[in-house]
Amino acid sequence: MFLLRTAYCNTSPMRLLSPLTALMALFALQTPAAGGETPWQDIAPQASARLVSSDVLKDGRTMLALELSMPETTWTYWRVPGETGIPLQLEFEGSKGVSAFEVKWPFPVREVIYGFVDHIYRGDIVLPVELSVQGERPFVAMQAVLGVCSDICVPVFANFELELNLERRDRSQSLRINQAMARVPIPWDQQTDIVEAVAFDQPNQRVLVRLSSPDVDFSSMILSTQNPSIVFGPPQKSQIEGVVSFPKLGESGDDELYELSYIISFMSALGPYEIRQDAVSLADIGG
Repeated sequence: MFLLRTAYCNTSPMRLLSPLTALMALFALQTPAAGGETPWQDIAPQASARLVSSDVLKDGRTMLALELSMPETTWTYWRVPGETGIPLQLEFEGSKGVSAFEVKWPFPVREVIYGFVDHIYRGDIVLPVELSVQGERPFVAMQAVLGVCSDICVPVFANFELELNLERRDRSQSLRINQAMARVPIPWDQQTDIVEAVAFDQPNQRVLVRLSSPDVDFSSMILSTQNPSIVFGPPQKSQIEGVVSFPKLGESGDDELYELSYIISFMSALGPYEIRQDAVSLADIGG
């Protein structure tokens, strides 16, 4: 069965609505699905979700996706949601033949919402998930937690069940998942370097990034780490030639920022890319 639980709150500040309003969207039922997708399920006003599968097995892995149907006025969050919001969290408790998973995050939009910097997806979105599986017909029991927001924010808790048939490819779902994968940043593999060094500037509560050329367009760059609670603002041109700064937002501690590996995600004419760079000392940035 499919179990849906929601609690309604304002995006800023958080405020629970009446118990009756929450209960109206409390439960929905679904029998376990087989084939390339589960039925659509309402998860919030004008928003629905389903689990889809490519049913393609390669090197012990297959691709699923959480598909969301939402109007453009509604959004959900990237792996680093920003100053507000709830990132997608998945568990596969109760699954059979599933040993590991990894969410593949399409490049998000950075927006200032109610005065807070957030990284979001608006409207319809397909969020790919790579599974490591054994057997020809693995059984997927997926528990999802995500935030869906418009005028109100809906923390959604949802369970999906889907039996995979890896003997027969679902061509339509495979194509749609591949289209979503084209929006996932891949490691920068071009001959021209973009980033030379990254360092944490503790006195000014910012991270400095030295670019390889002053002609690099840094406007789309999003700085992050593997820790979703560490949030940085949009890039700003610094007083040091060839260096851009990312202001540190929120109250996360400073100690780990000196030794972290930073992830710089950006959009280029060739598509979305990412660069991973270990932190160096502030003196190595120069200027």
